[in-house]
Amino acid sequence: MERATAAEQILLFVLVALAVIALAAVGRALWPAQRLARESEARRRALEETEEALALLRTLLENAPDGLAFIDRDLRFQRVNPALAAINGVPIEGHLGHGAAEVVPQLAPVLEPLFRRVLETGEPVAEIELSGETTAHPGQRRSWLASYYPVRTDQGHVLGIGAVVVDISERRQTEDAQRFLAEVSTVLAGSLDYQTTLTSVTQLAVPHLADWCAVDVVGQDYGIGVPPEDQDRIFERFHRASNVDANIAGLGLGLHITHEIVCAHGGTVTVESRPGAGSRFVVSLPAAADLTRFAPLTPPPSLAGTGVPSQPSATNPDRETVRPMAR
Repeated sequence: MERATAAEQILLFVLVALAVIALAAVGRALWPAQRLARESEARRRALEETEEALALLRTLLENAPDGLAFIDRDLRFQRVNPALAAINGVPIEGHLGHGAAEVVPQLAPVLEPLFRRVLETGEPVAEIELSGETTAHPGQRRSWLASYYPVRTDQGHVLGIGAVVVDISERRQTEDAQRFLAEVSTVLAGSLDYQTTLTSVTQLAVPHLADWCAVDVVGQDYGIGVPPEDQDRIFERFHRASNVDANIAGLGLGLHITHEIVCAHGGTVTVESRPGAGSRFVVSLPAAADLTRFAPLTPPPSLAGTGVPSQPSATNPDRETVRPMAR
């Protein structure tokens, strides 16, 4: 019995050893599959996090009130949000793969050196004020506050340039208007002479607010007025209103001469009148920043023989190339 018990013990030991070896082999066989499962789960989580980050970035780009863009090392737009597309007046698709010279040609001479500076120095250019025209507002000078910064990888390699652009046109116009009103108030308080005052006001308006402005001089009387049928001819030479008494002296030249002189200086004269209620005449004269830009005129032929001296004058400026008129 003792020998049998010893044999059984040896057999049991062998069986246990075999079981351990078998389990170890099974474990080694299962370990790669478990590792692959863990790696697959990690990849799935990383993909979800990436998709969430991209969705967040896309939402920020599409809904940001300010212009945002990414420009690559070749100075071409690769990402643009709707706000910047609206500022530039060019669809998002019209930006992608194109440089500043193609998207905003009038601003390219300023933008491209800034982009190169950011790439070469690796330093941001923050809150620089820019101004100019874009196709979004043709003929209007707009103002923007722009910042440009290098976009880097985790290893520090510069991939391109990030851009943030804020339209400050309305704010700048408000500040300019407030400054203008303050300066005009000082001018108005400094002189009672209307000619000096008007000259000073136009000098303030041009060119700070506009390339040229018009001064309206209003004359009001409370006489017999001008009948409606005469108002279209009131500035003709020798014309007198039909309600003027023949005993009242006059040649019908005063308003005609005034009209010709004002027109020769690029201005206009208008009349508002009702019989028995008097007349209101408005003379509008342009005040240019640089009169050398305008072609000189000789007095109109209709003034010949009226005794009006010859004076240099200016035509209306080309309104397509100047800023809005200030009044």
